[in-house]
Amino acid sequence: MDYRESRNYIEQAEKYAGPMNLDALRELMNRLGNVQEDLKIVHVAGTNGKGSVIAFLYSILQKAHLKTGRYTSPSVYSYREKMEADGHPVSREQFASIVTRIAGTTEEMVKDGFNHPTPFEIETAAAWLFFAEEKCDIVLMETGMGGIDDATNLISKPLLSVITSIGLDHTAWLGASLGEIARKKAGIIKAGCPVVTVQQPPEAMQVLLKACREKDSPLTVADQHRSETISLDTDGQVFRYRGCEYRLPLMGAYQKDNAILSLEAAWILKSLGLPVTDSAVQQGLSQAAWPGRCQVLLQKPWVIVDGAHNPPGAMRLRETMEKVFPRKRFIVVMAVFSDKDHEKILEIMAPCVKKMYATETPGNKRSLPAEALCREAEQSGIQAQAAGSPGEALLAAIREAKEEDVILCFGTLSFLGILEDTIVKCRQNTQNCLNTENR
Repeated sequence: MDYRESRNYIEQAEKYAGPMNLDALRELMNRLGNVQEDLKIVHVAGTNGKGSVIAFLYSILQKAHLKTGRYTSPSVYSYREKMEADGHPVSREQFASIVTRIAGTTEEMVKDGFNHPTPFEIETAAAWLFFAEEKCDIVLMETGMGGIDDATNLISKPLLSVITSIGLDHTAWLGASLGEIARKKAGIIKAGCPVVTVQQPPEAMQVLLKACREKDSPLTVADQHRSETISLDTDGQVFRYRGCEYRLPLMGAYQKDNAILSLEAAWILKSLGLPVTDSAVQQGLSQAAWPGRCQVLLQKPWVIVDGAHNPPGAMRLRETMEKVFPRKRFIVVMAVFSDKDHEKILEIMAPCVKKMYATETPGNKRSLPAEALCREAEQSGIQAQAAGSPGEALLAAIREAKEEDVILCFGTLSFLGILEDTIVKCRQNTQNCLNTENR
């Protein structure tokens, strides 16, 4: 099959989705030689910050001259960015070849009475085969959801397990309390394998401590309270941790916590024999890139996009915006999935919003309809207007804004690529995009 056919094959596998367990994927990987067991994997779970921690480690490890693989989801601008090696996404040809191999093996499995793998299981298997073909020195893998029953958790002995901040999200699947969610995330902790996390809420921390004791896994805690922000603006930030200063090119105040978690992870990897130098750490952090996280797309007016899609993310986004743009109220473009706690997100953001343009992600069944989001926003005291598409919402916000205004786009990562396309068109045809009377 070619690339388009391989993508269609994965999409059509959605009909095989069933109870979350690893049986089908385990059988698939058995037949594919269990290549995942030969990879050196850093496994990352958590509610918020997984992708950012991986982005920092990805940059650090490449500066250490290690061929590094990265598996993250969801993608923002290109489907193939889900799996990268050494800074390059999987090629269309290689992806199609790998999925063709998986499809043939799956057909044999189904004939033998085994369940068909789900789309995420197929993607995860494809990532492992890709990293094996690329002969990666080390691989960074993000869980899709939870941990214990996640497809990525088929690996039996990771090099290191990383657990980012834990909050309330995916409660229908992971549980309604921090303790329940933490138990799912703690499923990536394996016997004798080191674990690193941040200071968690007490209910979650107790679960992680118990899991590490039971598995005899040494635990390191990155203490964000021992860090100090030196500067923070639209160009990024400088912070101090354990007596050293580090620069991040990312604006989000919350990124400091993700960075110190990646620092602790890097130091553990160094203790395990990897050639991680102080220079690699400094350069890696200062040159890390992670699109869609407090990212500036335009100035005059400011257009900033962020992937905040749950209440903890919304709170941290609001804190950042209030620090960087004090006493500002923002024009907001928002799309959100219907299974998220959008009422709480709106409640958190309402005090700093001047007006909202509610929209939705085209073609995504999970997306909350723009009209419904608009009604909820108005109930939270936000002046809101529904727009037919993310591009239309952003254009309306830009035309309304003055040079000094800030347009904040958030709610889901799935519409950020559309917004960047809109900005590109604005730059190409300024007069049609901007209301020059406001200048």
